[in-house]
Amino acid sequence: MPHLASLFTASSRCCPHPLRPEGSGAMGPEALSSLLLLLLVASGDADMKGHFDPAKCRYALGMQDRTIPDSDISASSSWSDSTAARHSRLESSDGDGAWCPAGSVFPKEEEYLQVDLQRLHLVALVGTQGRHAGGLGKEFSRSYRLRYSRDGRRWMGWKDRWGQEVISGNEDPEGVVLKDLGPPMVARLVRFYPRADRVMSVCLRVELYGCLWRGEWLSFLGICFLSRGLEGGECGEWASRIPSPAGKLSL
Repeated sequence: MPHLASLFTASSRCCPHPLRPEGSGAMGPEALSSLLLLLLVASGDADMKGHFDPAKCRYALGMQDRTIPDSDISASSSWSDSTAARHSRLESSDGDGAWCPAGSVFPKEEEYLQVDLQRLHLVALVGTQGRHAGGLGKEFSRSYRLRYSRDGRRWMGWKDRWGQEVISGNEDPEGVVLKDLGPPMVARLVRFYPRADRVMSVCLRVELYGCLWRGEWLSFLGICFLSRGLEGGECGEWASRIPSPAGKLSL
């Protein structure tokens, strides 16, 4: 079996070192998603020398360092121009300090922040933050959902291996909360849907972490069976759409 080299590469939108959350020495349940990637094997005769370490697929994809341009960040609505989508970069204090939707996120959860990565990426981790604005901001989201798409037409909701889609968010407007996505998403576009348990203002700053997806070289070999959710419960349909030198991907 060839080594899985070059299958995942850091995007041109990546920082030089992968992010590793503090206290991540022991492998917890969420870290198991990295092991699932080892089930991906090369299909065809592509040149794959070296070794792929899934734990290193955790590069910041460009929100904080502005590699992702403002034009690739959008939202369902914004409270004002000073809280527009372009102000949603992690650790940024631009504008009024974050993206804040115009509408309420309770009881309907229809407001979203969208990031377009332009190419397919494996998104393994996300980070969120509220609106601090030098101590003037107090808005944050205690939980959120994620939806993702590969083509901008078909959208799927992210769920963990137990079928849960709600992700715990922030407890204050300044701290950064990181979430390991187990299973990870293969996506070009990612939407954050902030939630609330009552009528209240919410604001959001985000970053995505992962690496460039080289799906045209891969065969899934049962990853959907084990992770149950990598493809939003529709592994077979999506796998058949990802190009492969050997034709249709096998599960």
